[in-house]
Amino acid sequence: MTKLSSRALTVTMATVVVIALLTSLQFVVSVEAFNPATDILFEYGAEATDVGDIPKPPFDIAGPTGSGTSHGYVRVSDEQVRTGSKSVKFYQPPPVKSDAERRVLVREYSSGTQDMYFSWWVYFTDSMTTQYSWRTLGGLTLRYGNRAEGAWEYRSTIRFAVRGSDERICARVDYLFAPVLSPPSSDYDEFYSDYTLHDLAGTWAHFQVYYKMSQTPDGILEAWINNELITSKTGRITDPRGDPRWESEGCYWTYNDFPYLSLAIYNEPTEPECWCYVDDMVLSTEKVPESYGVE
Repeated sequence: MTKLSSRALTVTMATVVVIALLTSLQFVVSVEAFNPATDILFEYGAEATDVGDIPKPPFDIAGPTGSGTSHGYVRVSDEQVRTGSKSVKFYQPPPVKSDAERRVLVREYSSGTQDMYFSWWVYFTDSMTTQYSWRTLGGLTLRYGNRAEGAWEYRSTIRFAVRGSDERICARVDYLFAPVLSPPSSDYDEFYSDYTLHDLAGTWAHFQVYYKMSQTPDGILEAWINNELITSKTGRITDPRGDPRWESEGCYWTYNDFPYLSLAIYNEPTEPECWCYVDDMVLSTEKVPESYGVE
C-alpha cells in the first residue's frame, strides 16, 4: 500500500474541498437561475378559482372542444393536489364519445414569448392506464397558415403524448411546416422515454418543455420528465420566418408569433372513461425547478 506524505495528503484534501465547493456553487447557481419574480410569464395553481368552476379565465379554452354534446369537462377540484388545496381535473366520459368529448383540454394563447419553458405536474389515475391510442398530454405549439390552405395548415411543436399498447410516454417534435393533418414521417420525430402510464399512475409527475424560436440554426426544442432529459434538438431553425416558404406561400400566424401552451386528454371515441389532475402550471423564461409550486 502506497503511503501519502503529509504534503501530498494536504494537497489531496484541499483538492477535494475545492471540488466540493465548486459543486455546491454550481448547484446554488442552477437553483438560483430561476427567479419567480422576474421569470414567470404565466402561472396557475387553481387556488383563486372555486372548486367545480371552469378555469376560464385564465385559460382561453377550458373544456371539451369539437362538435357534438359533451359530458366531459375541465374543472377545478380538491380531490388530488400537489401544492395548495386545489388542482384542475380533466375528465372524459365512457364511450362512445362525441368529437367534443374526446378532446378535453386547456389552452392559453397570449402570455408566451419566443424563448420559454412550460412546466406542469400531472397526477395520472388508474383510469388512464387503460388507454391505447394517441393521447396528447401537453406542451407548446406554434401555429401558422398560408394563402392556399388557411390558418390551420402548419404547426411546430414540442409536446408529450402516449403511444402504443405499452403506454410509453414520448416527447414529440413537429418540425417547421409540418402539416396539421397527416404529416409525413420526415416532418416529426418521437422520442420515447422509459416511463409508461403504469409507472406514473398514483403519483405526481413533472413535465417540462422548452421552445427557443430562431430564424437561424440555433433554435432549441427540449423536453423533460421528472427532470430527466428526454430529447434535446439543437442547431435548428425553429421560427418559420427563417424558411423561404414563409414568404413564397404567403404565411401568417394563426394566433401570435410565439407558441401557446396546451394541456389535454385527447384520444379516440372508443377509449374508456378516464381522468387526471394537473397542478402548478408555469410559463417561464428560465427552467422551472422541481421544488416550485404555485400557491
